[in-house]
Amino acid sequence: MSEARTLITLDEARAPFFVGLDLGGTNIKAGVVDDSGRPLSWLSVPTEADKGPEDS
Repeated sequence: MSEARTLITLDEARAPFFVGLDLGGTNIKAGVVDDSGRPLSWLSVPTEADKGPEDS
């Protein structure tokens, strides 16, 4: 099950925006922050690590 959240609105945010990615073994996570480091949104999606590299 994936999970996403929006923390501040685009009206509150200040450009430029920055994206961070975490390509982990059990989850893939992404986040967006504004120029002040305030989080706009983040997303976490579980991988199918239990299936192994050939079947994922």
